[in-house]
Amino acid sequence: MKITLTDKLLSTKKRAEKFQSMWRMVAMGLLKDEAHMIQGFFHDGIAKGTFNLKKLKPATVDGKTRQGYDKPSTPLYGKGDWRKGKRDSYVNMLRLRQIKDGWRVYPSTQMHWSGALPLNVMLDIHEKGRTIMRGKTAIKIPKRPAFMMAKRKYAALKRNRKEMFTDMARGYIVRGSRVTKIKKYLDIYHGKENS
Repeated sequence: MKITLTDKLLSTKKRAEKFQSMWRMVAMGLLKDEAHMIQGFFHDGIAKGTFNLKKLKPATVDGKTRQGYDKPSTPLYGKGDWRKGKRDSYVNMLRLRQIKDGWRVYPSTQMHWSGALPLNVMLDIHEKGRTIMRGKTAIKIPKRPAFMMAKRKYAALKRNRKEMFTDMARGYIVRGSRVTKIKKYLDIYHGKENS
């Protein structure tokens, strides 16, 4: 006995096959965009002071003011984006690398603009907090976990949008939604729902 598919089932099967074939490409693009989000959350959280990191000591702020820093009282910002196009400051240290099933966000191993330490070492120091010695003086660097906070912000965003993507896939395969519906979900995903 031969089984024949109705037009409706046949079109659903074709949509499912098409969705599977394009999904990896779409998923890699979305994952790269999400990795860029983590970079942006890290940068903006530091630059705009939204992470509420432990405040700098007044002496540190005074020293940065004398040196002409743009935001002397903003923790971890340092000279920030002072060298446009250069990525050797703390706030601009995160890099992306494509891996087998997505993108990795990691700190650069490049030296900090001051030449003091590699950026990845500085990240480790600030994320965990340390006491370092300068001669006979102990300097306590408090914990300022900006990278962890950026990842948490991303994780919260991802949880809120997981159902939306499930609905998008289900709508594409089962209900025969057109590309406009997928575009609508992508606009929502990118924060353009009111545009």
